[in-house]
Amino acid sequence: MKSDRSFGMILYESNKGGDYYYEVDSAFNLTRIGKLAHLTLRETMNQGVNLVDTTYYYALEGFVENLNDSVTLITSYALFLKHLGGKHGWFHYLASLDDSLNVLNTDIWDIATYDENAPGGIDYQSTRLPARDVAISITDDAIFHCGVMGINDHSHNPSVSSIAPSTITLSKFDKEMNLQWRRYYGGDGSFYDVNVIKATEEGGCIITGVYNKDMQVYDLLSYVLKVDENGYDAIGENAESIARPYFCYPNPAKDNVYIEFSPDVNCRAAEIYTLDGRLVETCHGTSLQATIDISSLNSGVYMLKLRMSDGKEWSERIVKR
Repeated sequence: MKSDRSFGMILYESNKGGDYYYEVDSAFNLTRIGKLAHLTLRETMNQGVNLVDTTYYYALEGFVENLNDSVTLITSYALFLKHLGGKHGWFHYLASLDDSLNVLNTDIWDIATYDENAPGGIDYQSTRLPARDVAISITDDAIFHCGVMGINDHSHNPSVSSIAPSTITLSKFDKEMNLQWRRYYGGDGSFYDVNVIKATEEGGCIITGVYNKDMQVYDLLSYVLKVDENGYDAIGENAESIARPYFCYPNPAKDNVYIEFSPDVNCRAAEIYTLDGRLVETCHGTSLQATIDISSLNSGVYMLKLRMSDGKEWSERIVKR
């Protein structure tokens, strides 16, 4: 609903063969109708400009918020299709659309890992899915977007198979959709999902949802997470982890460990140690993304240490398969 009390909706009509956008006024009189072939957020090609190497990013389902009277924000999980070999996966996105549903801007991140040995070809430990309900909160000067990584479904059936270890992803954008920071909560082996996100007057936000600490028993509990304007806080009284300005995946890993950093931090060095403190791999001068080759390491558990330029250090265990 917009300030002029008009409404809009998108429906798929199989008898007409496509998606249609309808706009009605406050009395529900139809004022506009338009057909959508499909909503493609982004299209990329390899250097060979070969159609079979093209990757398409599609919006599927989603949450909608009005940024202003002429621009709409949408978000959900979405699908990327790589025609070469039929590879596919999920990712997080935030897109802005004008009144004609043209894509003005998109931010796409957290591409899911494609693993031909995983069930269905997707490594669910790095699969990106949305919060179940409201996942966007807008203030006068900021946009908060929240999603979840690692959930294999959102049904929450009373079954252990419907839960999996997951990580909450929170992003803060300015009103022009420039990313300010990104934080990751969880990563302690517990299951987390998000139901509602709401911005606060202090410049941060509050997130509510459900979690489960034991993957062998279906026993969902509620949590409330409040973060400050920089995205930092503890998840709750029983949480062992705090917000991290990076995401490390996959874990366990076979050949490479990938690290994605928030734009408001600068990593000076990424190091891998054995549990007895012996340095075995180093990556200096990392940017927003880093890749560490661990193919020569023996199988086992190692410690990843990230040294930031501001003096802060982060560490977590990784498993080499």
